[in-house]
Amino acid sequence: MTDNTAKSAKTAKSYRVVYRIENETGSGLFQAALEKKNGYEPWDVVLLHEMYGMEWPMPVGPIPRYYIFGFDSKEQLSEWFPEETRAQLRAWGLNINAYEVPETDVIDEVGQVIFNPMFAKRLENQNV
Repeated sequence: MTDNTAKSAKTAKSYRVVYRIENETGSGLFQAALEKKNGYEPWDVVLLHEMYGMEWPMPVGPIPRYYIFGFDSKEQLSEWFPEETRAQLRAWGLNINAYEVPETDVIDEVGQVIFNPMFAKRLENQNV
């Protein structure tokens, strides 16, 4: 291994793909409700989950400032938001965005992940 190859191996970052439900400006489900740009209130999100028997796990530890919530996979996202709820999210103008995030900037939580958006690169935008 050459010196340059060894140096590259030591500094190579590992990345994860994280999925997030957000509006056209990048605000997540609750933030968009607080901004009142999408025609729903934060309480509507809670009621939507309760209507379909979903439970809200609480974060394990403190959430670092500026970190935002997302999901480790589309399957994990679907566990939180089954098809019935995603239909309402679409009506509210929300989409699923995929981000590539350095592994060091992602924290696994109960049922979700949190990540630092300052180091996230948006990969795709899909309908919810």
